[in-house]
Amino acid sequence: MLQTVLELLLSLLLLVTCGWCAMLHRRLQCLRVEQEELGAALESLAVLTGRAEEVVAELKAAGIECAGLLKALGDGARHREDLGRLLESSGRMARRLEKEVGHAARLLAEVRMQGLPAGARQVELGDAGG
Repeated sequence: MLQTVLELLLSLLLLVTCGWCAMLHRRLQCLRVEQEELGAALESLAVLTGRAEEVVAELKAAGIECAGLLKALGDGARHREDLGRLLESSGRMARRLEKEVGHAARLLAEVRMQGLPAGARQVELGDAGG
């Protein structure tokens, strides 16, 4: 009888152990699946990280290019201001030259009039005015 009780107890322990092993087997299968998914996610993360580094390098290059363009635009604006001042100055000089040329033409006409006979003065005035 004692032997039968021990055998039943041993059988019960064996059943519990088999159940425990089956449960561990299912958990290990789930862990393996999750491990594969995690590995795929890590590979994807590595690829995306590499791509992000490339994009950051491209953004740095674009930033450097933009800085150069901004500098060029600033230089262009300064040149534009210089050209505006030169244009304004040349306009003033042209007006002064026109004024001086007109004054010189009047003086020349007066000098010619003083040296010409009376009949020729009217012809010369007509030429100087027109």
